[in-house]
Amino acid sequence: MVSVITFFVYLSTYYFTTIQNMQTDNERYKKMASLAQIGWWEVNFTTEQCLISETLLKALGAKSELLSIDELMSTIRQDYRKRIADEFLSIPKKGVFEQTFPVSSRHGNIFWIHCALSMKEENEQGQLIVTGYSQRIENPVTEGDQCVWSQRSEKLFHDIFTNIPVGLELYNKEGMLLDCNNRNLEIFGVGDKNRIIGLNLFESPNMTRDIHESLRAGRPGTFHLKYDFDEERRLFQSERRGVMDLDIRSLMLYDAEDNLSNYLLVNIDNTERNNALSKVHDFENFFSIISDYSKVGYAKINLLDHTGFAVRQWYRNLGESHDTPLADIIGIFSHMHPDDRKSVLDFYEKAKAGTERFFDGDLRIRPADGSDRWNWIHKSSMVTAYQSPNPRLELVEVNYDITVQKETEAELRAARDKAEESNRLKSAFLANISHEIRTPLNAIVGFSDLLMTVDDPAEQEEFRRTIQKNNTLLLQLFSDIIDLSKIDAGSFEYMPKPVCLYQFCAMMVQKMRNKVPEGVELQIDEDSPLDAWFSADSGYLNQVVTNFMSNAIKFTHRGTITVGYRIDARQQLEMFVEDTGIGISIENQEAVFDRFMKVDSFVQGTGLGLPLCKSIIEKMGGHIGVISELGKGSRFWFTLPAFSCIPTR
Repeated sequence: MVSVITFFVYLSTYYFTTIQNMQTDNERYKKMASLAQIGWWEVNFTTEQCLISETLLKALGAKSELLSIDELMSTIRQDYRKRIADEFLSIPKKGVFEQTFPVSSRHGNIFWIHCALSMKEENEQGQLIVTGYSQRIENPVTEGDQCVWSQRSEKLFHDIFTNIPVGLELYNKEGMLLDCNNRNLEIFGVGDKNRIIGLNLFESPNMTRDIHESLRAGRPGTFHLKYDFDEERRLFQSERRGVMDLDIRSLMLYDAEDNLSNYLLVNIDNTERNNALSKVHDFENFFSIISDYSKVGYAKINLLDHTGFAVRQWYRNLGESHDTPLADIIGIFSHMHPDDRKSVLDFYEKAKAGTERFFDGDLRIRPADGSDRWNWIHKSSMVTAYQSPNPRLELVEVNYDITVQKETEAELRAARDKAEESNRLKSAFLANISHEIRTPLNAIVGFSDLLMTVDDPAEQEEFRRTIQKNNTLLLQLFSDIIDLSKIDAGSFEYMPKPVCLYQFCAMMVQKMRNKVPEGVELQIDEDSPLDAWFSADSGYLNQVVTNFMSNAIKFTHRGTITVGYRIDARQQLEMFVEDTGIGISIENQEAVFDRFMKVDSFVQGTGLGLPLCKSIIEKMGGHIGVISELGKGSRFWFTLPAFSCIPTR
């Protein structure tokens, strides 16, 4: 009976201290405990203070959940007080306490409780802590009633053990599994309990040395494991696979003579929770990056009293300081163009009247530095909630800086006009570019709006990835377009200088090393001569090799990426980047140098990188090409003519 009570004490204590984050299960347990009139209490024999649960607090009518031992003893009826106090004060020596006695509440009500204390351990301060449970009963326990009480306690214990929403494992002192509950079977993917009864705790490959040492030393502890089911299949067959985030609480159970009788492990599967938290953190980090990098601001505002919340970038986009009260911004918009301010205020009035829920438009904003120029932002607003009893008109707003976009569009229009005037082919090229620019821009704008309107984590993650991908694509597209335009316009400025080829390759490897995925080695070809020099424009050389290496990184998931060079007998330079990636089919090898050509549409890219490399190399008087085989890798190369070679030093 003592072991059963001891186990229940450990179970009750851990439940109230560990399962508090599991709100639904916690409420279910509270209801069950309330109906059974069960409470818990914890005694610190060092400080002589008692911490009692809400159930016991209400029963005693105490003002505080923290009582002194003397205060707690004073609630016991006078004729029982000395005996119970003597038994209570012997706990540090005996290790257990189980008594039934009458107590009086602060209001004078007399009732009987059955109390047990059994769990004994030291906290971080070295203080002796004893924990137990109490249950209110209607009548004093006689010898006959004791049997009824014992039966009821055993049934209650069994029901809690079986159905409690954490995994429980009970072992003997040799580490042999005696029993486990239903939740534990679910956690470990076991359908039949008999398949695991008798397994030895100390033989589990997932149990760390720290856990073994803690158990053998009789020390309770809390541990976190990456539980590998593939490893555990050596002991038992599980329906689960992969790795589980497992929290383990180890407890020791003692008999009446204070001898170790059992180990109790409490298991909590945190895999789903940790995955969800990871996604939330990833989203928060991503949104912060997006907010700073893409100049996207977000706000949630009560339009009726101008209270709410906004990220820093929302303020910046409006030309405001982030510490400015929202009430000094909403409806005022001192930095907004008067014409645009009127359109926003008109929408607010219609939103209050309930006739409009959405606003979407481009607005002009004076920057915070007080300059005379106008910045452009795009603002999207949506009414998400309305409550009449407590006036609330909730408005979600997203704004983002589109100044660069507006300027770029203006530049593109000017370039288009100029091209149309001079050359019809130029006009067609710009039309293609315009289409390519609008595609990622529309994706960024559209998915940013959707990101603020959906609650599903999976949809949010998908929108986030789409926005990030199109941001990167847009920036690279702008860069490639500008460089191609310079070359096409004949403004290619080639400024050759002596370049130590080995130092150049070493610099490229160092620059790209942090972008290489795990399992891939980035290296310099060992046959490349250490003392070779070449006269070339290091900037363009860097651009071409960077593009080669970036493509290799995208399509190489294991093996090596090698950069190297040769000086042939004609003093001609050949430089290459070779990988062990997925390779390119024969029919696509010539097309990879065509503009806007992407062999794999599912991999991010502009389709202008390799055509730009081709234009650069050809302007420098060289040649470019690729040798590839599907499944084995690719070798991208270029040559430069002999007149650029510098004699070996």
